[in-house]
Amino acid sequence: MLATVFALVCFLATSCLADTALGVELASKAPILPTLKLPYGTWRAASYNASNDIYTFKNIRFAAPPVGNLRWAKPAPPAHNATIQDGSYGNSCPQGLVPRHLYVPGSALKKNSKSLPVVVWTFGGAFVMGSKDAYDGTGPIVESGNEMIFVTYNYRVGSFGFLAGTTMEQQGLPNAGLYDQRAVFQWVQDYIHLVGGDRTQVTAWGESAGASSILMHITAFGGKQDPLFHKAILQSIASEFLPDRRGEVEGFYQKYLTLTNCSGQSLQCLRSASFDTLQAANNELIADAPTPVFQPNPASDGSWIRQMPALELASGNYWKNLSGLILSHTAHEAEIFAIGAITSDAGFVNLTNFNVPSYASSVRKAVGEYYPSPNSVGGPFATQDARTIQFLDDTIFLCNYRYLNAAFKGKTWSMQYNIGTAYHGSDITPTFFDGTGAITTEQATLYRDYQSYFDSFTLTDDPNTRRSDAKAPPTIYWPEQLNVSNVLNVTDTGFELITDQESLKNRCDFFLNVQAAVTLAGGYVPPGGEVPNTLGVTNSKPRGNYTTPS
Repeated sequence: MLATVFALVCFLATSCLADTALGVELASKAPILPTLKLPYGTWRAASYNASNDIYTFKNIRFAAPPVGNLRWAKPAPPAHNATIQDGSYGNSCPQGLVPRHLYVPGSALKKNSKSLPVVVWTFGGAFVMGSKDAYDGTGPIVESGNEMIFVTYNYRVGSFGFLAGTTMEQQGLPNAGLYDQRAVFQWVQDYIHLVGGDRTQVTAWGESAGASSILMHITAFGGKQDPLFHKAILQSIASEFLPDRRGEVEGFYQKYLTLTNCSGQSLQCLRSASFDTLQAANNELIADAPTPVFQPNPASDGSWIRQMPALELASGNYWKNLSGLILSHTAHEAEIFAIGAITSDAGFVNLTNFNVPSYASSVRKAVGEYYPSPNSVGGPFATQDARTIQFLDDTIFLCNYRYLNAAFKGKTWSMQYNIGTAYHGSDITPTFFDGTGAITTEQATLYRDYQSYFDSFTLTDDPNTRRSDAKAPPTIYWPEQLNVSNVLNVTDTGFELITDQESLKNRCDFFLNVQAAVTLAGGYVPPGGEVPNTLGVTNSKPRGNYTTPS
């Protein structure tokens, strides 16, 4: 279970390629592009950016297409292909054809060049949508002085990647998308040296669901699995709280069976169904989630996700051997999801009940009291929007940021992105800034300054060492996180250190209590994973419903 997800091996027993035959072959003259030879195929670079000296290798497979019996299964090795490929096939889809792009400085491909640090980018999209193709690594590479390699990839999303529940645990692979992600990090360990990458200097970088994915690699199998990266940048960590394996999570799976006309049948029915049937059901399952949340999402499975990550962090069950983390959130994470989404007390109850299963009725009551109706006398919320924003910030966006700071105390740098609207996702534009799209020269400089903190961290383990020395606006020294102070606030006019009020201790302590109480009440506590709660919930059989899939 804790072994490498898969090993990329030679597939033709009588004609295996020796390792010495692998690697990049540079063309003798332009405009012929270099080729990358792997044990299972050869890819020619799809393009060369001459002004920035960056080659792009597109759609290099790291696994076989997850179709037929490979649906809801661990990634399988890609089949051998003897033809030279240029990565020009197909767009992404939720089923996930699991290719990746490599952005490689030309200098890295030259003989005797130094090995470069590697970034592996995991995209967001609420675990139900998204693609690597929206993210071009050119901007971050250029800001680094062409001293890094940038990897983007696809993974299975929606019902194809994140169905779980007890039936899936028995018949298939819950949370399959996480195994796709693991396969990419394993590929980097196995092959990134062939393009000049340093497999001992890998930074996991992601936003929203991508950042949450990285968190789930840090807590995978109760912290017993090396995540295959050495540091991480997590922007706007976002995921749902789904602990009820036998109830709510299994219900998502059973609903999907019904939507595909597979009700009462085994997983093989889904594996045999057409993609169109599965996709239509996937769209309906996503649409059926209560506003403003998403389903399916990563859920407890007794294996990769023994329990939700906050509880693994609190109980000490996480991978501790990371050199550092940058943790970032926007100033107004929840607003684009919350404004107008809930218009009544009944709607808010429906939202909170999605997070707290019916078996934990006392916890539901406590949540209702903690987030009282705007119609209540003397309550803290003037409107339904204000209440919904606070609830989503606490439960989905901001508290994991605080829990990680506590777990990796002294090794984290915290940031608030507060440029423009500062809505969720608004920090993607400056993150991938490539010199185009800025409104003014000053904004372009600000974006590059912002990038320089991330690039410095990637190159040196410290966001300050190589930060920009531009003067308009100037960057500032960014200390490690200290409780809620030393937070780098990125504004329209520059940088400042603030005390962050977005993830206050009392709110995050309350939600950790909620997670602990719900997990305990359901009997889903893994070995060595119980976290005390102050909500009065007890259970004489804390592991009564906890099982580890065989």
